[in-house]
Amino acid sequence: MNDTPARKPMRCAHDGAKLNHHATLIRDPLNREEADSVDPVADGVLIEVHACPKCGRGQPRPTGTIS
Repeated sequence: MNDTPARKPMRCAHDGAKLNHHATLIRDPLNREEADSVDPVADGVLIEVHACPKCGRGQPRPTGTIS
């Protein structure tokens, strides 16, 4: 991943617990804005998936680029 500063931790919308970073996924862009931010190394949009240790709910957020 790139050398960006640490991102603000995410909180569960259901119970307020700090979410754990579960995975980083690569997917095709869903709209023009995402198409403009395609990672050139991964050839897709990078999405962080976070999971709540209390209730198990997940929440995605876009991330930066690999290069």
